[in-house]
Amino acid sequence: MELSKPDNEESALDLGIRTANVTSFVLLSKIVAFLFVGIAFILITRILGPSGYGIYVLATGVAGVFSSIGNFGVATALNRFIAKYRGNSRQQAKVLSEGFLLIAIIGIITTAVAFGLSGVVAGFYHNSSTSTYTNIFRLISISIVFSMLFGAAYSSLVGLGKGMHAAASITAESILQSVVGVSLAILGFGPVAPVMGIITGYLAGFLVGIFLIFRNGLKFTVPKLSGLKKLFAFSLPIAGSNILGAAVNNVALLLLGIFATTFVLGNFGIASRANYLFDIVLGSIGISLLPTFTASMRSKKTKSRTGEFYSYSVYMAFLLVAPMIFFVAIFAKQFSYTAFSSVYSLSPLYISVTSIGLLIGIAGSYASTLLVSAGKVKKVLYYNGIIAIVEFILMLLLVPIFKGIGLVVLLFIVNPLLIDVLFIRKSIQVFKAKINWKRIFRVVVANLIVGFCIYGALYFLNVSYAIILLLAAIGFIVLYPPLLGIVGGVTTSDINLIRKVSLNIPLIGRIISKLLDYVQVFARLSGN
Repeated sequence: MELSKPDNEESALDLGIRTANVTSFVLLSKIVAFLFVGIAFILITRILGPSGYGIYVLATGVAGVFSSIGNFGVATALNRFIAKYRGNSRQQAKVLSEGFLLIAIIGIITTAVAFGLSGVVAGFYHNSSTSTYTNIFRLISISIVFSMLFGAAYSSLVGLGKGMHAAASITAESILQSVVGVSLAILGFGPVAPVMGIITGYLAGFLVGIFLIFRNGLKFTVPKLSGLKKLFAFSLPIAGSNILGAAVNNVALLLLGIFATTFVLGNFGIASRANYLFDIVLGSIGISLLPTFTASMRSKKTKSRTGEFYSYSVYMAFLLVAPMIFFVAIFAKQFSYTAFSSVYSLSPLYISVTSIGLLIGIAGSYASTLLVSAGKVKKVLYYNGIIAIVEFILMLLLVPIFKGIGLVVLLFIVNPLLIDVLFIRKSIQVFKAKINWKRIFRVVVANLIVGFCIYGALYFLNVSYAIILLLAAIGFIVLYPPLLGIVGGVTTSDINLIRKVSLNIPLIGRIISKLLDYVQVFARLSGN
């Protein structure tokens, strides 16, 4: 597949190269973040145990409800408009100032409301000390305003195309969160430890991000009421979408806390947090696509090629993430028991389901990003409203009856299916996007063959779970590329295009090139 290039315009290939460069820095920072946060996560879950970690998960749900209400989509707007005004630093500074003023006001109000209502919310959970819940709910409410400021700074840097600087902000956040969280957990602070880690991490990430924004020549200016109104008008439908989506998910988590024990909550939290592994790639691509889609629609010529770029982004996401997802889904028990211990006995099932759900939702989530970049925020709000209504109805049925697994199925199977049906359909209508499902199906088939062959080969080995995971990982690395070429999941033209896009990626460009050489041998042998 060749990405087209119109005369006198930035080609889809050029956009792909720019996206790949920004994504690579964000990706590398998230890998570093994963190493720190992942190790901290394992240590904290082992120190707190399922019940203690369950209290922390419940607290994050409370914060999530209020932060979703206060998330007015300003960070998304900053990402889009800063990319739109690339080359016009004066206009970018204006948008930056107006965006941060809005976020500061909304964040402070939301934090104050969450803090004030913590006691009321804690009263619903009478299976433990109300004062304990009240105190931890109040503490985590402080993280709301810092999370908004961090998200705005990080999104602004991505909009500027400063992938390395966005990476620095993410890395600072992850290091502080990990160090503080683990240190306090070891000192015996219980569920308070990871909460303090979150607060300090967000604060550090924001401070580093805003410093680097200033280093790029942007300064705060006096906001104008007209600009605030424009930004607010664009952000409001996104706010509705965020409220409908995130609020329903977090309310479902709070509902689970009423009908299930903190042990179940702890296992659910393990599965949800384990998905951070996949967000390393999916999130990096997703955050970079918004400014890229926006840039691709600056003229009518390039706008007609945006659907093409979206379709290939979906394919690339499947190509990169599918092996990780199938590895974790198939070896969920070994992964969970090795990382978090066997006391989290429900987490293997939860992890398998959540992993497959992420694969299902790739195309729909990127379609949503595409529609936002095109300014169709009201349509995004409308679709998220439909999804929220369906989820809310099912939540009242699934969570009380099936508890943990009911919530997992709702959030990670039903939700992505609904997103796919609504958003992909619209992206096809607007941008004439044609996703190559046949090629994606072959990618999935290659992973299934590799996964089950490796599982069968290792099933009767009487060795530790850690050794099984190591052997399975080696098996995927060795077998996935040739199977991908043999079944036609990747063709020679795909390989050549990926090579062009990744050629100038710092640090990992050469590694990608060597892997492509390996895949190309088998693609040629199979005639693809």
